[in-house]
Amino acid sequence: MCEVNHSDGYPVQVEHYRPKAQVTENRKPIEHTGYFWLAYEWWNLVPSCAHCNTDHTDPGGVSHPGKKNEFPVEGARVAEPSDN
Repeated sequence: MCEVNHSDGYPVQVEHYRPKAQVTENRKPIEHTGYFWLAYEWWNLVPSCAHCNTDHTDPGGVSHPGKKNEFPVEGARVAEPSDN
């Protein structure tokens, strides 16, 4: 993320930290249904710069794909809700 000051009027989007739908790693879909059970959990929502959260090309001509459903993890990935 770019850490832009959102109070300056820059457009803000609400992003799911853990994607609620399909999950990708290295921009390739993996077998995972997404973290749908976390879709409405406040702690899974983060403010995101609208520019960084979507496809864009920077002033230097470099293309950036945005976060989308990218969520790399180390170790085992949680695949379903649990009590803890």
